Amino acid sequence: MIAWNGVERFREKKGILSPDVNVRYEPRAPLGLDLTAEVRAAAIKVPPVKMR
Repeated sequence: MIAWNGVERFREKKGILSPDVNVRYEPRAPLGLDLTAEVRAAAIKVPPVKMR
């Protein structure tokens, strides 16, 4: 149903954003505790991913 809704919107050119538009979102109903500050403070480094 969700995919079909997208097809219908695309056909009517309503509610579809172009790829160059930046979209910021905020969750309306987050689940659990927000650990964003703790994760940022931990400064976790991830190894680079090598693409073939």
